[in-house]
Amino acid sequence: MHAKPPAMVPTPTHHRTSHRKRPPERIKRRVAVAAIRRLGLECDSNDPRKRLMSLARAIAAGEKAAEITKPGGLLDAVIDAAGNGEGFAGRATAAEAAAWGLAWAARSKRSSVTSGAAFQRIEGIASALLPAVEAGDTTPAGFLLVLGRLFADVEACDRFAPLAVAAVEAEIEQLMPSGGAIGRTGSEAILETVARWAGVHLRAEETGDVPWSPRVRDALLSAIETAMRLLPADRRRGKPAARGGWTMSQGWESIVDVARRHGVKPAASHSAGGFAVMRSGRGRGSMRILVDARGASMHLEVVVESRLLCCGEWSFQASADGAAVEPTGPWADSCFETETAAKADGASETTFAEWTLPLSRGLRLERQLVFAPRDRVLLVADAIVPSEDSARAGSADSPRLAMEIEYQSGLPVCPGIEFEAAEETRELIGFDESVRLMALPLALPEWSSSSCDGRLEAEPGRLVHARRSRVARTYAPIWLDLDASRIGEPLTWRRLTVADSRQNLPEHRGCGYRIQVGGSQWLVYRGLDAVRNRTVLGCNLACEFLLGRVGRSGTVERLIEIQ
Repeated sequence: MHAKPPAMVPTPTHHRTSHRKRPPERIKRRVAVAAIRRLGLECDSNDPRKRLMSLARAIAAGEKAAEITKPGGLLDAVIDAAGNGEGFAGRATAAEAAAWGLAWAARSKRSSVTSGAAFQRIEGIASALLPAVEAGDTTPAGFLLVLGRLFADVEACDRFAPLAVAAVEAEIEQLMPSGGAIGRTGSEAILETVARWAGVHLRAEETGDVPWSPRVRDALLSAIETAMRLLPADRRRGKPAARGGWTMSQGWESIVDVARRHGVKPAASHSAGGFAVMRSGRGRGSMRILVDARGASMHLEVVVESRLLCCGEWSFQASADGAAVEPTGPWADSCFETETAAKADGASETTFAEWTLPLSRGLRLERQLVFAPRDRVLLVADAIVPSEDSARAGSADSPRLAMEIEYQSGLPVCPGIEFEAAEETRELIGFDESVRLMALPLALPEWSSSSCDGRLEAEPGRLVHARRSRVARTYAPIWLDLDASRIGEPLTWRRLTVADSRQNLPEHRGCGYRIQVGGSQWLVYRGLDAVRNRTVLGCNLACEFLLGRVGRSGTVERLIEIQ
């Protein structure tokens, strides 16, 4: 168990206060055992893990300190594992366990063993890792902090804790300059970084005072809040597997510990500065979506029931009248709304997110993601429209709108996920050991025998969706059904008629689609010109986007509506 965090809030200069001359407190047996066991679980290979666990068992069983620390004993075996460890992480983990074991042996006897060979070897490993920490690699920082704190009365350890704290503070300030999203791409990189910070924070609480300034502490808690949204629901030990399995790494548990101590309870959906996370809950059947649009490209992740289905760049290509259309600026947040409806079986949330990208030739890409976790569906869609509002609201006969648009997007697919096309229709079924998802190209005819200007095909590592339009307005939606139990039931989808003032509209002004899988039906509407009062499937609309659930009586329950 970790010690209870101190109630005091450190002052801006608190972390510079020297405690190195204060003799360390006596290390209790249970504290040393708990620390060594935790470090053993963090080992990536079996041999060092066995050595650390053997050391923890011996201390817990009451074996004498002299027996454990004798030459060639259990402590030397752990130090050998540290010397032969793979990378900074492996060496630091085993060396920290040895430091805890040696500190317990020394304090339990109330005598010093810091002049012995074991301490000299541990101190030598720390000295070898110190240049990496000074250069900005904070992987061994937790070990250096612990060694410096446990042997604060030893002059050779004076430098370790201050340099470790300074390195972690510099990394936090660099990656979170204003307390915003963490400067890493992808869930795994973010979680590993934040887990490292949280681990140093917990070690500081275990061994003395928390060293952060208020600004760094706030940035750390903000990072913990983001990381909590990304943690997998499955708490079994492990890391993302080669085939996409996604389970809780033991090292990531430090994130949960810090969040629990400081009362960090993040909302399920959040977006800021081009970084958005949406999830359905914390159970094993939960789903999580991540979108990172902070760079030149957009990164997308989709996790369903601890299985990583999509991970990588969500790409696109486009041309106008045969000439390539290129981005002329960065992605920008356009809209992020979550609508909650009270249900008999609990609250239901639907989230709409949109990002825009300016393009050459006076065009703009509007990328939408709509997540309805209760229905277990995800709509991903791109719309290419004129960038000027006046042109967007103009008629189809406007010369500025008359251009032939060729569009293609690539939705990333994780290794191990394969897709199979239906024999007579255009849906694709994604599977590995079992069926995982189904993709429907809503804007294309259901039957593959029907001609159309578009396609949805599976290529290695991605789903390719292509469309052609003769007007500078086009919409390309993909409906992802993430409920494996529903796949295989009768299904159909249709493009609906959209009416405005009793006139049927062409597709480049307003699109409507009805999707039916088994006994479930949905309605999707997207306006591509001015927002006006319109009718689709008997439903009156005055909005730009609508996702609704169609009841058995034909009435439409509006899950989310964007004006």
